[in-house]
Amino acid sequence: MIKISCLCILGTAVLFSSCSNNKSSENKTNNTAVNITSSNAAKNKTSSNSVTNQSITFCNTTINATSNSTQTTGSDTSTSTASENSNIKKLYSETSRDTKLEAAITSVYKISKGSTVRYLYNKIDLNNDGSNEIFVDLISSDFVGSGGSSAAIFKIVNGSYVLVSKFTLVNTPVIVTNNITNGWRNLIMCVSGGGAETHYALLKYGTNGYPSNPSTQPTVNISSINGTAIISDDISPNIGLEFTVN
Repeated sequence: MIKISCLCILGTAVLFSSCSNNKSSENKTNNTAVNITSSNAAKNKTSSNSVTNQSITFCNTTINATSNSTQTTGSDTSTSTASENSNIKKLYSETSRDTKLEAAITSVYKISKGSTVRYLYNKIDLNNDGSNEIFVDLISSDFVGSGGSSAAIFKIVNGSYVLVSKFTLVNTPVIVTNNITNGWRNLIMCVSGGGAETHYALLKYGTNGYPSNPSTQPTVNISSINGTAIISDDISPNIGLEFTVN
């Protein structure tokens, strides 16, 4: 069953617009020794083995489902099955900082010393090679506008983080589908805010990686999809991981 609500993820702590409860402002979570979770995030990541009512909100569409959930801090493997045969695995962002990822972000975005960056990320295999890539969503004010945030995908090559693609106008969660183009899984992103009519865009991997701007990509219907919703955290002002460039 798909229920339409007015929930879209947009700005940051400073820039909020569009639907009501979306990408408000800040971040998600990362990978190191420091655990940073908001009260809402912590509440959603307590362990349980019971059948629970799940809902995943993609932009303005809420998929309500019942799932057998075993939720743990960081990523989880909860599967939500809607009446439209949607099969979505809900993945929360990581709860520990990843210093190599932070260094890669600093290099790719040429962030100056003394700047503070907040981010959320997940590790997920996007090209079915048995190794995880990293999808990171940058949610500090420098990277967020009325249409969404900046994000990037990195792959790990010989221990180094190598850029695959950069994105703008990102609203989470992002759906990593089970369909593959040119060896990489298709992505679905919500497009909303900044004057755009709310819709879902399909991003396919091409010669130069994934398209950087979801608003220029084909519209897709998400009534029946299979895949993983990454960075599925409840958005709150304090969520996410933070680092300062030295």
